[in-house]
Amino acid sequence: MKKDVLKVNLIKILPERSKIHIENNELNNLFYIVKNKSNTLANLSKELSINPKNLSRYKTGKRAMPLNIFLRIITLTEIDINKLQNKIKIKIYNTGKPLQIGPSLEINKDWVYIAELLRGDGHINKRMWYIQFINKDRCLIEFVNNFFLGLGVPIKQIDLRQRRGIYFLTIRSMLLVHIFKELFNLQPGARGDVNIPNLIKNNQTFSTAAIAGFFDAEGNISAGSKKYPHGRCIRMSTTSLEYLKDIRRMLAKLNISSKLYSEDRHKFRNIHRLVISHKTSIQNFKENITILQSKRAKLLNILLNSYTDKIAEGSLRKPLLKALYTGSETRSKLATSLNISKKQVGNQLWWLKSKKMISVHEKIYSNKGSYFKYKITKKGEQFLLL
Repeated sequence: MKKDVLKVNLIKILPERSKIHIENNELNNLFYIVKNKSNTLANLSKELSINPKNLSRYKTGKRAMPLNIFLRIITLTEIDINKLQNKIKIKIYNTGKPLQIGPSLEINKDWVYIAELLRGDGHINKRMWYIQFINKDRCLIEFVNNFFLGLGVPIKQIDLRQRRGIYFLTIRSMLLVHIFKELFNLQPGARGDVNIPNLIKNNQTFSTAAIAGFFDAEGNISAGSKKYPHGRCIRMSTTSLEYLKDIRRMLAKLNISSKLYSEDRHKFRNIHRLVISHKTSIQNFKENITILQSKRAKLLNILLNSYTDKIAEGSLRKPLLKALYTGSETRSKLATSLNISKKQVGNQLWWLKSKKMISVHEKIYSNKGSYFKYKITKKGEQFLLL
């Protein structure tokens, strides 16, 4: 089995009210051999304590088989349940058409991504009969829609509507609701503190897919503005602190450092934010996490490009000191002599001043405001000699 695929016995996690449809050509095999017993319908009826008439309907495929009957027949026959792979259909109660899936289910990164995307921007209704995903991004909507179509969900059970630029995608399938609930701990109703399932945390491929799904649902990118106190960064927010702690641990395994902040909203539940601001961590995030949300993928490139000047600024310190030494005392003159922006000069003058390599020796007033003249200190002269 590949490391990025987890095989799950779907039959073990199905609720008792599940019903199994079996392909006609497999029904004879299923009912053909009973261990140490005659293979007559009457004998099998006695073994299972089932009315022969009902058993006949199961054998001919006229009626779906209750899960408990299916399991009892499997234990009595010599058939290998793996031979029924993709030859059975399952549904819960009598809702909708049965879905051709199982008995084994292969969970890959798409399942994990969808689960965390739904945890952030989706919900399961309290009656457990549909999943709804809400988002503005058409790309995400199409990805989710194609995922469920690929599982065989009939088009009639998928509803897509748009209101005021927001898409509402509804998938009506109690079986899939149950699978997401059991495997990924997606709960109906209001969200409380949740933990990421171990099947995700213990698999690196699944971990990166979970981070991507959570980010596409609850993340955002800032290239730096007054609105956001943390400046240039990647942020992810949720009301579950335990969930964010799990995300942070998974990020650390990818060499992505992050910090947690909490915001007290008084009458409402506190909101917790995970912030990635270091350039190296942002670069690692881009290399490891696949972002499908179209706008955020573009913003991530803009964010990384915004660090280019900051990296180059370290090489400006000695040229600035030399320019000060030769008489370019003001920020404007320094920018002109070095052919760089005033902002870059201002950033480096602040750094040099904080390290006591330069000092202000005069403040000039004009009809446009005031500005400073700087001079190099002895510590700055020593730095030039290094």
